[in-house]
Amino acid sequence: MLRVYAPRAQAINAAPHPNACHTEADFDAKVREWCERARQQRPAPRSLAERFPAGTRVEARDLKRAILNGLIGVVERYDEAKSRVGVRFDEPHGLLSIPARHLLPLPARPGGAPSAS
Repeated sequence: MLRVYAPRAQAINAAPHPNACHTEADFDAKVREWCERARQQRPAPRSLAERFPAGTRVEARDLKRAILNGLIGVVERYDEAKSRVGVRFDEPHGLLSIPARHLLPLPARPGGAPSAS
């Protein structure tokens, strides 16, 4: 329960704040209202094509196959249903399907030509 205390000798002549909660039920209702408002304001999730446009250079990170971590490749394909991105790495790795959460987009190279190296 939220309680506000003031010295007994001091009178408070302020209007209550519109978000003030005087009971636990008020508090619960306010939390539900804030959560619903936040849910409505949340932007729609971006597709893999928006997050990793074809030709984007990416770095593989935190993969179980540690040999791939730190490698830089170029995005070629998408599998939205599995949230995976097809990335072309230099040989001997070639085209691999990598979970999107394990890819870090890199800035474009000066000159605009993407390269897997």
